[in-house]
Amino acid sequence: MMRTLPLDDILRVWSQFPSAAAAAQSLGLSRRTLYHRWHSASLGEVLQAITQIAAAYKTQLEAERQARMSERAAAQGQMKAVQKEGVRDRTRLEKRLAACDDALAKALRELTILNLRGSGMERPLEQPQRAIERLTRENQALREEIARLKSTRTERAQGPGNGPVIRRVKRLITLEEDDAGRGGEDRLG
Repeated sequence: MMRTLPLDDILRVWSQFPSAAAAAQSLGLSRRTLYHRWHSASLGEVLQAITQIAAAYKTQLEAERQARMSERAAAQGQMKAVQKEGVRDRTRLEKRLAACDDALAKALRELTILNLRGSGMERPLEQPQRAIERLTRENQALREEIARLKSTRTERAQGPGNGPVIRRVKRLITLEEDDAGRGGEDRLG
């Protein structure tokens, strides 16, 4: 006894193969049986099969559209989070820069006062000068980092689930004093 496959299933499979023979083989039918099933179908059955295929296709397209919208919403959420993080980083660095500016101004005032008091001294004051040099370098490094953060663009990469992932690479500023006691070099990295 021949099993009867729904016509919409037959048409779906048949549309995916280049020949009736390949479609019949995939369905587990002979080519003759496939043609017989097609030719023996009533007009109502054909219309119903086409309607079912169209409805399934429409449902699939809607699901894909919803998935894309969800991906887009997730990507926008990630983008906003990265932007907020960038603002927090810039704010933190701007506060650090303001503190550095204040310390530099204070060191310059102290140096001026000490130079006025000790204008007859033989040896110039080195300690405040080193502090001023260090603060000047730190100040410059902070300004450069803030400028870099302002110009940093977010990068899109594909995550493990092939969904969009947005990430931004952070770089920390470190200032180190060398062994000789004089100001070291700024390091960005």
